[in-house]
Amino acid sequence: MDQKFMKKGQLLKSSSGDLSLVNGSYKSYPVDEDVIDVWSRLDGTKTVKDVASEIGDIRGKSIDEVVPHITLLIKELSGIDLVINA
Repeated sequence: MDQKFMKKGQLLKSSSGDLSLVNGSYKSYPVDEDVIDVWSRLDGTKTVKDVASEIGDIRGKSIDEVVPHITLLIKELSGIDLVINA
């Protein structure tokens, strides 16, 4: 859980307001604000627990409630080349 992560790719917003993350291979993935909220915090200096603490504070949830969701999301984003180990 001490591993730090860094976002990759770009965030795009269409004229209709739809959000997408685009990886280095120019593959686009539609995402929502919750995904962007986590992805945007991955600056290479924060662990899953750090991000979970920030998200938990915003949403009024405990770190223990948030960590499993953030861990899964980071794993999924890593699998599509939108997050790397820092």
